[in-house]
Amino acid sequence: DGTRAKALTSVAITSCNLGMKPDEVLSMLLDADDRWGKFTGRSDRIQRLESIVSHAQMVASDGHVSDRPVDRTDDNYVGPRPLGEFAARNFGEVDWIIPELLISSSMGVVFAPPETGKTQFSLQLALAVSQGTDFLIWSGLPTKTVLFISLEMTEWEMQPYVEKVLSSLSSPPANFFIVCDPDLSLNNSNDQSKLLSWIDSVNPDLVVVDSLSTACGGSCELTAADWEPVSRFMNSEVRTKRKKTVWWVHHSTKANFNNKKPTKLQDLYGSTFIAR
Repeated sequence: DGTRAKALTSVAITSCNLGMKPDEVLSMLLDADDRWGKFTGRSDRIQRLESIVSHAQMVASDGHVSDRPVDRTDDNYVGPRPLGEFAARNFGEVDWIIPELLISSSMGVVFAPPETGKTQFSLQLALAVSQGTDFLIWSGLPTKTVLFISLEMTEWEMQPYVEKVLSSLSSPPANFFIVCDPDLSLNNSNDQSKLLSWIDSVNPDLVVVDSLSTACGGSCELTAADWEPVSRFMNSEVRTKRKKTVWWVHHSTKANFNNKKPTKLQDLYGSTFIAR
């Protein structure tokens, strides 16, 4: 496939260098593709060939023919695309965890002052996702499997929260899993492997972690050194490789004698580094 794509690109560049117009170059590519069968029979054939024409025009205008021409028709290509080509790409329907709020394989975070119900809110959100029921202003949630990980509470501390959210149900959903492990810290390889083993055994769509600061080692104020290894791990192993959505519960700095009423952006643990 790579050889045919390079050959088509070479034909397009040569045609542009000969002064052919874009529609003439496209005709040349259609004729060549009929014989070589790179895109023959594909619904996006014209779009693919037009992208080769666009690339060839840019190369010809620079007066430079690359020894290794860029193949934007390759699905693994990462780089600049003409706007029309980008808009025409077909990625399929968006897979929502929560419609218009949380997309599959993305990452979200809930943040609020202390004692305002972040854990309860996240439990209710996760329960709605596991049942495919409405949640606040969001309706028609698709049913997904959920793994809720509490790094703040032991099982006996968490149980009252769970009992409260289950009080209105006849039975707990079978696709909602929960684990409590206050000793877990995601900045070391052993605990990272433990988390991945849970994810691989349950295969959740949504992973809720309470809380972000505890996952990074539990320091009162996150630094780049705390957050970046956890961020790299979650993005690479959980979101990219396993296609899981991550929802963090994130706590603010609690009041103390130096900061009686936290009101600054810095009161959100590690906000500078999380925003990067």
